[in-house]
Amino acid sequence: MNGVCNVDFHNSQILAEALKVDPGTKRTIPVLTKPDLIDLGAESSVEELLHGKKNRIVQHGFPHGGQKDLNEGLSIEDALINEETFFRNNEPWKNTNDKSKFGTKNLRVKLAGLQMNLIQSSFKSIVSEMKENWDSAASELKSLGEIPSNLTEKRALFRRIREEIRNGLGAETLGGRIDSLHSNTSSMRPSAKFH
Repeated sequence: MNGVCNVDFHNSQILAEALKVDPGTKRTIPVLTKPDLIDLGAESSVEELLHGKKNRIVQHGFPHGGQKDLNEGLSIEDALINEETFFRNNEPWKNTNDKSKFGTKNLRVKLAGLQMNLIQSSFKSIVSEMKENWDSAASELKSLGEIPSNLTEKRALFRRIREEIRNGLGAETLGGRIDSLHSNTSSMRPSAKFH
């Protein structure tokens, strides 16, 4: 989620919408951009946001290069150096003890940590689901019976399955179903009995 520092982020619609779908901010990191555009004298309000004094959410802030930087082809490396210089030399950031909420490098670390936490928190449910699927597959496999180990057993299994299919097809053509439990006409449909 991205908000520009010189806009009232605390009351912004972006924040409200993000909090609807992720109230605990487990999947969302609010990011304040362009602190270099803040009006002189309004920096303390943004600093309060960054340190959670105005909002319970931890934010990150970093300046964006302007059109001039784009036109001049400023490299990413140089942009990162400019960003560090900005926070080191400008109020109120230069006097802030906790610099971990400023800059792209710190945001990368935060995002990597968030991703790792989400992955780790998902492991338990993934492992549980895998175990359930394993147990279900093992049960289904066991219900199929022993696997034939030689040609004679394989042929016997084939004959048995062929006979079951033949009986089933025969029953269906008669309008009923014949199986080992119900081989009489009581299991047939009324229309099959009539004919």
